[in-house]
Amino acid sequence: MKIYTFVSKHYNDSDVGVILLGDYNQIYLQKGFKIVNTEESEGHIAGIKRALSFVKNMKPLYAKNDAECIFVSKEKHFVDLRLISDTYINFIKKELNIKVITKELNENDKYYLMQARQCCLIKHGSVYER
Repeated sequence: MKIYTFVSKHYNDSDVGVILLGDYNQIYLQKGFKIVNTEESEGHIAGIKRALSFVKNMKPLYAKNDAECIFVSKEKHFVDLRLISDTYINFIKKELNIKVITKELNENDKYYLMQARQCCLIKHGSVYER
């Protein structure tokens, strides 16, 4: 499965867009939400947690492989550290018996990253404000 996240930072909060793809590239989750944190790495972690929570609770049929987290950020190192140390993510990894890793963006991923961006911006009307 693949998890795409996009974060748009504001003065006091951040908008997060997340897309969860199953093992055969079907979209299981497409969501935009707001967090009260301005750190970009925390936005990506929130999106990853949201997608993993969806997999844990909804048990989609074709989301059994390891989770590949794909995003563009200068804070990738901080996200990698949090994926290793976060208690909730470790709990879900153990429950689902999967690995959660970050992956570099390739040409095929740009479309889904664009969709995650649109979820982030359209959800809160930001696309018209900027």
